[in-house]
Amino acid sequence: MTVHVVVGPERHGVVAHARLLLRQPALTDDQVIRAPDARRASECLRAHRSAHVHLHFTDRLFGGVARAASAVAALTAGHSFSVTLHDLPQASDGQHFAARRATYLRIAQDSSLVVVSSAHEARLLHALGPLDTPVEVVPLPITPPQREARPDGDAIAMAGFVYPGKGHERVLAAMAGLPPSARLLNLGAPSEGHAELADRYAARAARLGRDFSCSGYLSEPDLLDAMATVRVPVAAPEHVSASGSLTVWNAAGRRPLTTRNAFAREVAARNPHALRIVDDLPAAVERAWHEPEWTVLPRGVELQPTPASAARRVAQTLATVATEVR
Repeated sequence: MTVHVVVGPERHGVVAHARLLLRQPALTDDQVIRAPDARRASECLRAHRSAHVHLHFTDRLFGGVARAASAVAALTAGHSFSVTLHDLPQASDGQHFAARRATYLRIAQDSSLVVVSSAHEARLLHALGPLDTPVEVVPLPITPPQREARPDGDAIAMAGFVYPGKGHERVLAAMAGLPPSARLLNLGAPSEGHAELADRYAARAARLGRDFSCSGYLSEPDLLDAMATVRVPVAAPEHVSASGSLTVWNAAGRRPLTTRNAFAREVAARNPHALRIVDDLPAAVERAWHEPEWTVLPRGVELQPTPASAARRVAQTLATVATEVR
């Protein structure tokens, strides 16, 4: 038996990803422990002494990089465990890279199986150090379109949490050729510990004669409504390992502009119509402003993997390690 442990606040992207998969038919018979933190999850896990445990891990959800590895060790003591790793460490983490590298490598080495959400993440993981643990790539699921796109208004929009390196200043610079009414809108709230970024980007926008605003948290229906109707959808991260805030545009019937990166190339290879990968962001933003239909997802396009097929892949993968435990 596998027990899935999902730790953290409802609004966190890793939690939302785990819960989406666990709602699919292939995984609904599995046991799930949903807890605000690792300590509470440990208390709940006492009732499942012989179970194989599967975690969805990013260091912030387990007390931060200084405590995450020990929190996972305490949680999984006496259990075999596998883990889906999110937000893989990379050199662009700067001063935090060494500590994150040590934490992720220890957890991967201690687990019986690692799942990651892109081939790029698998490469990042193997670059951290020696690893004998099997690694399985299960691409992020793409929810089929839930809205009919109706681009309008004057907003160039980015989606998800505001955090350093997501590309807001890059997009502001790319808006130079647009009419004065064009504004930058972030559909989502600042991530924990980065509330000051909204003010910084607003000040930067003002110096450029623009407006920047942040919607704050939006429920899923409200988020999809907004994504379906903004004029230009953009994703321009400076670094990314795998990003649900990129593919969620598809659920709103949009084909976002995205700067070229390894993850975007993977998504586009599986789904040629899902994204518009661009090398000249200012030219692409200007074209999309004048031709908003350029960012509308083609009607009837099928995107892979679906949540159901991704969940089946996870279930098949976990069945192997759970069987080995028995």
